[in-house]
Order: sequence, then structure tokens, then C-alpha cells
Amino acid sequence: MSDGAIWWFWSLPRRRAPQWICEADPGTVWPEGGARFDAGLFAGKGSPRADSERVDRERPRDRGVDCASAEAGRDLYATFVKGEIILTDATTAEMVKLMENTYRDVNIALANEFALLAEQVGIDVWQAIRLANYHPRVRILKPGPGVGGHCIAVDPWFLVEAARQQARLILQARLVNDGMPEHVVKLVQRAVDGFRSIDRVSGLDL
Repeated sequence: MSDGAIWWFWSLPRRRAPQWICEADPGTVWPEGGARFDAGLFAGKGSPRADSERVDRERPRDRGVDCASAEAGRDLYATFVKGEIILTDATTAEMVKLMENTYRDVNIALANEFALLAEQVGIDVWQAIRLANYHPRVRILKPGPGVGGHCIAVDPWFLVEAARQQARLILQARLVNDGMPEHVVKLVQRAVDGFRSIDRVSGLDL
């Protein structure tokens, strides 16, 4: 890598990776096989939202380890992003990414816990959620066997690892969602117990 090069993360690497790279000795070789980072390197983190058809309506955040890096990233994004580009530092950017996916994870866990409670009291959770969502300040998500994708199931653990005592709600939400696949399998087993002729069950649209 030469002076003026930009090293930009689009996904979440190890915590504080952009700073960790820039704080390394100028002669450090990283990654294997490869590039030599010097004092002219610009490093930061880009938003996955700045992608394909979404660039017109989303607000990507350009995040650098310093002002020069953030501005270099902004100039790069401006060549193809039509929406507003918001600048911040790389550490805040990492936190924002984790907060977004953790917010989703916690809300899915709430829906899943409602489903578990509904089973215990013998009501239809789908009807209950539909009725609760008539309230203008309520938007309960749909319960299910998992959270979908890769990031939502992984990102909350970064916060738990960083500050377990302060992430009690986040940890509990992860445990609820991690337990749902096994619970759904038990529901399926219970549903087919009465059909002795069934020796194979197919799961579709998962």
C-alpha cells in the first residue's frame, strides 16, 4: 500500500480493527502475503447500506479513524452514492452497526418470548400480536425459529463480550433466540407424534 491508499471495512471485523491497523508500526505487514501500511494510509468503516439500488434512499455513514480518513471515505462514496453521507469516527460506526442488529435481535426475542408465554396460557399468539399491533406505539415482530441472516445472530455477542454486566438484556435476548430452533423442532415432533405412518418430514421456506 502506498501513500493515499484507502483501507475500508464494509463488514464488522474484530473490534477496533481500523484503529488497530493504523496504530501498528509503519513497517508492519498485514494481511499475510501482503500490503505494507505506512503513515499515508486512510482507514475506516463503510456502511453496507451504500449498495446497489439502496444508495438513492439510504443514508450511508462514512467512518474514519481520523478526520482525514473519514473525508477520504466520503469522497470515495460520493462518486456513486446519491444520498446524504454522514461522517463519524470508526469506533462509533462499529457501535452503530452493533446497535442496529441488536435492536432487531432484542425485538425478535420479545416476540419469541410472547409466543412461549402464549403456549403456556393457551392462546393464539398470532391473533394476540395482530391485535396488540393496532396500538399506534406498538409494532411487535413475528416469532419464529431464528433471526435470519448472519449479522443479527452474531453482532450482539460483540457487545456482550465487551461489557457483559451492562449487556444483560442483550444477552438474555440472544439466549431466547438461540433456544428457538430446538423449541420449534419439539413442536414439530409433537405435531407428528399421532401420525405413525410418517417417517420423513420436509421443512420448506426456511
